[in-house]
Amino acid sequence: MRTHASIHQPFGGIFALVAATLFTIALVVLGQAIGWPGILREPPSVVLPRIDANRMPMIFGYACYLLSSLALIPVAFALRERFIAASVSHAVADTITFFGAAGAVLKILGIVRWLASMPTLASQYAAATTLETRSMLEVSYTALNGYAGSVGELLGVQLVSGIWMTSVGFVLLRQFSSGWGASLVSALGILTGTGLVIATVRIFEPNIAAIQAFINPAGLIWVVALGILMCAKARTQPSNEAPPTSLSIADSSTSHRS
Repeated sequence: MRTHASIHQPFGGIFALVAATLFTIALVVLGQAIGWPGILREPPSVVLPRIDANRMPMIFGYACYLLSSLALIPVAFALRERFIAASVSHAVADTITFFGAAGAVLKILGIVRWLASMPTLASQYAAATTLETRSMLEVSYTALNGYAGSVGELLGVQLVSGIWMTSVGFVLLRQFSSGWGASLVSALGILTGTGLVIATVRIFEPNIAAIQAFINPAGLIWVVALGILMCAKARTQPSNEAPPTSLSIADSSTSHRS
């Protein structure tokens, strides 16, 4: 049942907008420096030389991406506060918060490899003088990227974050007043979150990965819309009581004198 509860939570809203801004910076910087995210599908013989040639922009871009993911954790806890205030059970609110925070942490675990391990592998690959050494480094890259990429992208970006977004969307749909802002964020969250969960099927059906071209930008738009909604003040609900008339005021005064 919907209530007149407000999602207004400026603290969480600001963090959501900061997360979206940092991710946009990361997208632009990494796209120009190493061709991200397309480069994630390239072989190590292409990726490692490009990392070595663009080391500092890559580190800066992934640092922004890491901070963007970190900023989503306060958003998850701020939403928990508003959900409980809207009479959502503690168990449901805590479960949704867990998925929000866990998705951010998993993304961070995937990102760290680009800040710690990949620059070293790239330097060693550039300095390698034998095919055997380069082959060994390519195997190391493939193994590390396969594992950490699954943790960060498959679990963090898609599965767990998708469940969080979908859950937030359903709570907004059921518990909060029917303003256009809550309805928009609700619908976008459900559709985008469901799309992200479906995208995890790509490990069995690679063609499913094509939906990421639409789902990932929609996820960024959702975070921006959520941040704006949380920062915006709720409209005061109209009172059901009619204002006192001059006749009722006069009657009240007469009764007091008698």
